[in-house]
Amino acid sequence: MIAWPGYSGVGASPVVSPNEDVLYYLSNNGQLRAYEYDGTLLWSVSVGSNKSSPAVGSDGTLYISLANGNLIAVDPSNGGVNWTFSSCGSDSYSTPAIGLDGTVYYTDFTTGIVCAVNLNGTEKWQFVADGGDIAGTGVFAYGDVISIDSFGNLYVHLDKIYSLSPAGSLRWSMGKTTFKQITIGSDKILYLGRLYAVKPWELSASVGSQGNYIAGHTMTITANTSMLQTDPDASEDNQVQVVMPNGDKVPLTYSSISDGNTIWTGTYTIPAGTTDGAYTATVEAGAYNVVTDVTTIFASAPTGSTNTGITNTLSYTVDNTAPTGSVSIASGATFTTTPSVTLNLLATDASSGVNRMLISQSSDFIGAMWETYATTKPFTLSSGDGTKTVYVMFEDVA
Repeated sequence: MIAWPGYSGVGASPVVSPNEDVLYYLSNNGQLRAYEYDGTLLWSVSVGSNKSSPAVGSDGTLYISLANGNLIAVDPSNGGVNWTFSSCGSDSYSTPAIGLDGTVYYTDFTTGIVCAVNLNGTEKWQFVADGGDIAGTGVFAYGDVISIDSFGNLYVHLDKIYSLSPAGSLRWSMGKTTFKQITIGSDKILYLGRLYAVKPWELSASVGSQGNYIAGHTMTITANTSMLQTDPDASEDNQVQVVMPNGDKVPLTYSSISDGNTIWTGTYTIPAGTTDGAYTATVEAGAYNVVTDVTTIFASAPTGSTNTGITNTLSYTVDNTAPTGSVSIASGATFTTTPSVTLNLLATDASSGVNRMLISQSSDFIGAMWETYATTKPFTLSSGDGTKTVYVMFEDVA
């Protein structure tokens, strides 16, 4: 182990270069120093007051948010300032976070603004937490207040926890907590502080029959969400609903719980006269986290719901048109000397595709069994000489 004389007043944890050959630390008085691992001082510059660590980009550039609200990009070779961004506020102590595309994010304590800054120092977007002015909320936006998941989504702790998309739009927010640091586990669970965990809020839905229907038929809808109570009573059964393309609203009923998620089901009959085509419905769910019992505020709300929630889409296809097809025996041969032949089949369906076929030498198909559609099929003709007729019925996915 190598030790060397340090300096008093270090305001935050040191950071290392991408190649792990240089160590940087920033003192409370704004002195930024770069050291080799043997303790050799490479350079020392004054950058301004700060109480959080720098962030290091993939190219080694250091990004530092200063107490005056500015964000600076520092050249790792000499400590020179490449650019200064000064449009976020006037009181920033948070450690910047670097997104998947290199975007730099940091926050302003007084205004409650989250700023996204491009690599050239220009503004990408700003998000204002609850209209700004969080200074009187008892929040201390110091240290690692921004975390980023593998999809580039941001989790920011200011007056409450906000989840933002990489484009800066609000995904959801969670009521005020007393924890500062957010850690994202490999299981997508957010860990706040040491003992508090928040399961990710998710909503998905599916339909039966591979998503293909005929007008007048009934679809079964199943939704899966981690946002609602594990055992809601009957009065809460309308917390999940599906809004169909024609505006019909289908309330889903709580069914069960599986792997920590609540399962909700319902049925909907496709209206008569619905034309062929692909359709998209909107699934809406209220917001109540099953892991933490924390009421959560989302960017959008289910129709008629008193609390805000989250939405997703549900796709299905209406296919009223039967498939068309043909069959030939032994590639159209006019005769055969053996009852064992190969049937050649060709069927098409423009909407949902061909699914199964029924083959028989009887026009009423008595005794025939449905089987998966194929373009060839070994078949044994009935015994005896004479003309043989083979009947085939094709079924589409709907």
